[in-house]
Amino acid sequence: MRPSWRKAFWWVATLLWAAGIYMASSQETVPDRLDWLDLPFGDKLAHGGVFAVLAMLATRASDRWLFALIAASLYGISDELHQRAVPGRTADLFDWLADTLGAALGASLVGFLTRRHRSQ
Repeated sequence: MRPSWRKAFWWVATLLWAAGIYMASSQETVPDRLDWLDLPFGDKLAHGGVFAVLAMLATRASDRWLFALIAASLYGISDELHQRAVPGRTADLFDWLADTLGAALGASLVGFLTRRHRSQ
C-alpha cells in the first residue's frame, strides 16, 4: 500500500480536477479550444479526454479502476444535469457517452499499468 500522503495527494488532485470540470460547466459559453485542430467531433474528444484524466486520477486515488470508472460516469451525468441549469448550455446524452468512454479508457489504462507494474 502506498503511504497515506500519496493517497491524499491523488484524492486532492481528483477533487481539484472535478472542481475544474464543474467550473468549466458553469460558464455560459465554452471557447472552441479544438478549432485549430479541425477535428471532427472535437467536443466529444475533449469530453473524453477530460473524463479520462478524472478517471485516471480517481484510479490512482482509490486503487480500483472499476470504482473510478463508475464514479467518473456518474459525475458525467451530474455534469450534464448541471449544464441544463446554466443559461446557454444544454445537457447532451452524447457528451455523457463521450465522458464515460473517456473514463473507461483512462481507468482501464491506469489499472492495466498498475497491475503490470506490480507483477514485475
